[in-house]
Amino acid sequence: MWSLNMRYAFFAGIFLLLNFEGAAFRAYQRKKEDHTEILTQKALVDQAHREITDSIHYAKLIQAAVPVFSSDTAFKLLLPILLFFTNQKI
Repeated sequence: MWSLNMRYAFFAGIFLLLNFEGAAFRAYQRKKEDHTEILTQKALVDQAHREITDSIHYAKLIQAAVPVFSSDTAFKLLLPILLFFTNQKI
C-alpha cells in the first residue's frame, strides 16, 4: 500500500488544492460584489449627468427666449416696467 510519506504528500496536496479553490471562490465573490457596486455607481452618475444636461438645455432655452438687450440703458428703461408687471419691489 502507500507509504507514510506518500499519504502525507497526498493530504498536503488535497489541502493546498482546497485552499486554492477557496481563495479563488472568495476572489470571485468579491469581484461580483464590486461589479454590483460599480453598476450602482454608474447608474447614479448617469442620472446626475442626465439632470445636468437637462438643466443646461433648459437654460439655453430660457436664454434663447429672453430678448438680448443691446445696451444697459435699454435694460434700465425696461426694468421698472417689468417690475411693475410682476409686482416686485426694488
